[in-house]
Amino acid sequence: MTFAKDCQSGTIENLDLLLCSFVSPADAKAAEDQGLTWVGASTGAAQAHGAVLIVLADRRKADPSGRTINRLLKLAPN
Repeated sequence: MTFAKDCQSGTIENLDLLLCSFVSPADAKAAEDQGLTWVGASTGAAQAHGAVLIVLADRRKADPSGRTINRLLKLAPN
């Protein structure tokens, strides 16, 4: 991703995951729309938690209802 300097990607529960660290919580919040661009047409979410942006995308259609995405985002500390 070009909108953040410190990003790591991977998978969790068959979902694509992107974690990006920012200088401030405000910067992470401002990058949420760019995170949704990474999600694309898939079911997904981008949510700032402090200075970290968490982005989840269901490109494998493993979570069509979005329940797993919702549960994982609730686990993240604020």
